[in-house]
Amino acid sequence: MTTPYKKRRLGALSATFCIWAIFFGCIGCQDKGVQVVEREASAGILRLLDWDPKAEEMIQLVGEWSYVPYELIDSFPTSSENQYIYLPDTWGESTIKQSFEEGQGCASLRLVLEGLPQIKLALAIKQINSAYQLLLNGELVHQNGQVTCDPSDATPDYTYQPYVFDNRGDQLEIILQISNFHTRNIGVPTAITLGTASAVIASSNWHTMIDGFLFGALLIISLYHFIVFFFRREDFSLLYFALVAFALTIRTLLTGEQLAYGWVTPDIYPILFKIDYLTYTLATIFFISYITAIFPKAVSYTHLRAHETEADL
Repeated sequence: MTTPYKKRRLGALSATFCIWAIFFGCIGCQDKGVQVVEREASAGILRLLDWDPKAEEMIQLVGEWSYVPYELIDSFPTSSENQYIYLPDTWGESTIKQSFEEGQGCASLRLVLEGLPQIKLALAIKQINSAYQLLLNGELVHQNGQVTCDPSDATPDYTYQPYVFDNRGDQLEIILQISNFHTRNIGVPTAITLGTASAVIASSNWHTMIDGFLFGALLIISLYHFIVFFFRREDFSLLYFALVAFALTIRTLLTGEQLAYGWVTPDIYPILFKIDYLTYTLATIFFISYITAIFPKAVSYTHLRAHETEADL
């Protein structure tokens, strides 16, 4: 005979399984139908002579970029005088910490692509902390936020949209001028992607749809468990599970395509950035509390406090 305790455990495990199934199902749908490959640059140059846009529609531009710290320049020194930095990376704590001890400042980055086809292409720059200017072959073509080496004039911008352009030669010089005075680390935390215009736009639309689906699904799960808890207030596992789902609901709008940043003015960005970190911490704490409520005899208090301390850090 199934006891009420066992029924509660089975229900809770089923709800947990639903959230993970939705999450990993959406992860498995990423870039559906779009071939994404990684090409590594060396000494600020990436040769794409063998690139077939029909077979490999999108390329992640990883590897060594030419790098000049604390300057915003549009003309780089000769190759023998260049410094190089591996991207994607952020530079507050890991690479060249001596240049950005507090993770803030400005810098210029350069990558030369060789062997490009003369077709309509697009660049997907998902996130740069926390403002940037994009120059193609020496021409300023796109800007997010106010890029400056003076913190009093800096304005962050975390919105994202693909930049589409007509490539008219077999060589393309990409220069990024970046600055950060609003987040923990300056740098490029996610790989910049180059691809055919149709593939990049389709990938962006697909990710936006996935984020929207995740937001709606998690919001419904959260509201459902809040309502059930209202009628069964002795079962705190329902409340904790609702809070986990709600924290993940908010986080969905602040990560991925970062939809929330496109709905507010730049002066609200610092608040959203703090909420992003807060939802991660709270979701971890609420999930531990949820597991403790479901399996009170199986989770020790010492183990619980250790995990909560990790989440706070």
